[in-house]
Amino acid sequence: AVVSTQSGHYGRAFGPDWEKEMDRHPLFMDDVPQEVIDGTFERTKWPVLASHLDMMYDDDEDLEYTATCYKDDGNVEYKKGTKEGFIKAIISYTEGLKKNCVNEELNSQLYCNRAAAQFSIGNYRRATQDCEKALEQ
Repeated sequence: AVVSTQSGHYGRAFGPDWEKEMDRHPLFMDDVPQEVIDGTFERTKWPVLASHLDMMYDDDEDLEYTATCYKDDGNVEYKKGTKEGFIKAIISYTEGLKKNCVNEELNSQLYCNRAAAQFSIGNYRRATQDCEKALEQ
């Protein structure tokens, strides 16, 4: 049954911007926002998405292990070969880089992998920047 949000019993249950709120929820997003792909999203603007990312790995004691897990997740998504998989891979690699672990080889791999995913969706400038960062490591 379709529930009308304009009137009736459920009309008061939803705020006026309920559709916008649903679009911001990771389970209902049609597309991943560009700022998430870039790794520049504001946690306060995307609180549910940020909390989902935090729940994936909540272990800040072993940053290298956590960054490796994000890299492995990104690799699984990348191998799907779809635009959605590439975007999810970018997000995973970015989260791994945010751990700021001291393992330069791992950081280089994360940058290199993210560059490949960026390239796969046509973000050539970002791919080039990530390649340069991978070489700096």
